[in-house]
Amino acid sequence: MDIVKNKLVSIEVFFSAGEVSGDISASEVIEELVKIGIRCTGVGGPKMIESGMINITGTDESISSAVGFSESLKYIFPKLILLRKIVNYLKKNHPNLVVLVDNQGFNIPFAKICKKMGLKIVYYFPPMVSVWNENVKYKIAKYCDKIICTFKDDYEIYHKVSDNAVFVGNPIVDRVVKNYSSKEKYLDFFTKGKKKILLLPGSRKQEVRRLFTPMLETVKCIVSGKSNLNANEFEFYTIVSHGAFTNYIINKIQKFKLDEYVKVFDNPKDFALYDICDLAIVTSGTVTLELALLEKPAIVLYKVSKLTFEIGKRVVRSKFISLPNILLGEQIYPELLQNKVNPRNILALVETMLDENYIKTTKDKLEKIKNEYKPGAIDKTVKEIKKCLGLS
Repeated sequence: MDIVKNKLVSIEVFFSAGEVSGDISASEVIEELVKIGIRCTGVGGPKMIESGMINITGTDESISSAVGFSESLKYIFPKLILLRKIVNYLKKNHPNLVVLVDNQGFNIPFAKICKKMGLKIVYYFPPMVSVWNENVKYKIAKYCDKIICTFKDDYEIYHKVSDNAVFVGNPIVDRVVKNYSSKEKYLDFFTKGKKKILLLPGSRKQEVRRLFTPMLETVKCIVSGKSNLNANEFEFYTIVSHGAFTNYIINKIQKFKLDEYVKVFDNPKDFALYDICDLAIVTSGTVTLELALLEKPAIVLYKVSKLTFEIGKRVVRSKFISLPNILLGEQIYPELLQNKVNPRNILALVETMLDENYIKTTKDKLEKIKNEYKPGAIDKTVKEIKKCLGLS
């Protein structure tokens, strides 16, 4: 075994990921590769480093991203500087494989450069062509030696233009199973019999700043008696997605004088903590699928600049924005977009969605996702990467 590990340590796999979700998805694969002695380098976030990746820039790219066109402008020059650093590293070290994880705004141009350098490329979590413009599939097929799809609809589209497309399932299923301790561990923080509402304002700076305020305004309406809901029947909590947002979230809660009403947890990936809620109010993103696998009702909020929204309407194929709704082809999770993100609309949905019949119907529909996506995606992804490295 030692001989095998010594041989593998000379193999280098370079990872490129951005955003909190990409950091987590990449870290799960990195952890398995490091176990067998493969050297993992790259750029991303703290989870990737914890899993054993050597960060070549020392920067945290998991919080250096935005949703939208105008919102991304301020990141253009930092990303160009990052790209130059990465290219210089690749020229000197020439890794055996480059693994791109989501983050298409950065990773597609990066893939083109890697291709010109003669590097072998894998795209894990490629752009969701089943939701966005399909034309990007040609670029991905041209640049990438392997396209590892996590959604069936995407696989069907990529497979038409590339024999190198594979479907592995979604690692979120593995993630929820693996990172689940015990609900009893958290229930002591709450009053028995009260309904618990979870506030999840997102994992990007723009999301947290735009959406945590209307969430807290909603809580304020409830606790101050300015709604049809009985304040004594509810408790509220939030989970901080990244340490960079902790102070902002705590200060915001204090500003609204809700210190006694909103509990703050900083353990973002223990899904037992998610599972204790009766209802979640969340930002659109990966977390909606995590909640769906836990069969939790949720209200999905989405708010970007007017320019981004108008452009998005023209390029997005799906009429939904949250993953569970997209996967099931119907609105399971109510979606509030743009100006509809306000306490009045959120409160109206809270009243409706806490009805027992509503909750049962929601759970029955979400069960379809659990039946469709099974554990094993991470192992399958690692096997595909090993094949690209000639190890199996």
